[in-house]
Amino acid sequence: MREPRSLAYLLLRVNDWVEQVEAAANKGVWRRLRPEHVRDWLPLLGMLAKLRDRSRMDHSWLIGGVEELFRLPECRDALREAVRSADRGAARMGFAIAMGAEVSDRCEFVELALQSFDPVVRMSAASCVKEWTMCPNRATLLTRMGHDPFMPIRRQALYAMLDSPKPDRTKWLVRSLLDFHHSMRHAARVYLREEDTGFDARAVYFDTLSGAEGRSLASAIAGLGETGAKSDAEMLLAFAGHRRACVAAAAVRAIVALDGDQRVEWLIQTLSEASPAAAREAAVALEPHVGGLPVERLKTLVTSEFPHTRRLALRLLLRRHPFDAITDALRGAMSEDTALAGMALEYIDGLKRREVRNGPTQGQSESVRVLLESERCGLEDRLDARVREFIRLPRRVKSS
Repeated sequence: MREPRSLAYLLLRVNDWVEQVEAAANKGVWRRLRPEHVRDWLPLLGMLAKLRDRSRMDHSWLIGGVEELFRLPECRDALREAVRSADRGAARMGFAIAMGAEVSDRCEFVELALQSFDPVVRMSAASCVKEWTMCPNRATLLTRMGHDPFMPIRRQALYAMLDSPKPDRTKWLVRSLLDFHHSMRHAARVYLREEDTGFDARAVYFDTLSGAEGRSLASAIAGLGETGAKSDAEMLLAFAGHRRACVAAAAVRAIVALDGDQRVEWLIQTLSEASPAAAREAAVALEPHVGGLPVERLKTLVTSEFPHTRRLALRLLLRRHPFDAITDALRGAMSEDTALAGMALEYIDGLKRREVRNGPTQGQSESVRVLLESERCGLEDRLDARVREFIRLPRRVKSS
């Protein structure tokens, strides 16, 4: 049997209920705690981490033995490979082992961990950099953390910079004002106000709009939506049609935040725009107002030339009272747009009579009956029966 496979089998048996099996497995594992077997342990580090959580018996001798093995100078390459591993369990265990090494050896592994695909490993490394103020090359590591796609890691970098000299601290905070995540922007504003009580975040975001592009522009728009005045919504209307999806979506969210109650008509119009991102944000903003929206206008949008507009309009129609929404679902099920028909059929399949206390009006029942009996309605028998039961119509009589 190949060594890695035999070692994996032995690891399974070290927690065995049979004392003789456990003893034999422990003996076999102990023999492999040597540098010549270190690469056999690499694919099993994730399994070892799970074994550590088993409480039936004490495995500290095994965990400690593997940690000491990987910390040996001749096993350094294997430890590097573990931290870079695509196996999450191996990467996490490898980094934990590396952090138990001598302080002078840790910086290399922190840098490796910050490049890991696993956000948990990167977060562990970021926490280490934050606490380790004397870490060699700390400025470079903090810069890398500040550009990490995982927001908590960028936040760790921000918190680490709070102890820096004021010019560096202020520069970092100002840059964080344009972070794509709202919590980062909020934290930056709080700390900048602590430095300067007269700090005007709205002015910073407003001035940034003219020169920013892409995600920075989207962040500036989002920041203005968080700190701006109601009058700023009018100026942001132009950005709702931006070619970049992130900018268009940020503009709609900001307008809703600043002046959403007065923009219902504009939001309905945005549903029919070519930008799916802006239309999605408009639909989200319209959901709380679905009871007062112009139904006929939404029904017109269900036949729009844009697929995303058709789907979003139907989704809003299906948010109405079920006795009203069922007619729109039936019309959607007849659509040639397969995505639209799928949405409608899913809605019909989820109808539950007990969730609606009062019965339908005569007009609602008649509208559903006409649709069910139309030639275009091709509902399968199961769904037809569900609709009839829901709307309190007699079951369809099958022709002999």
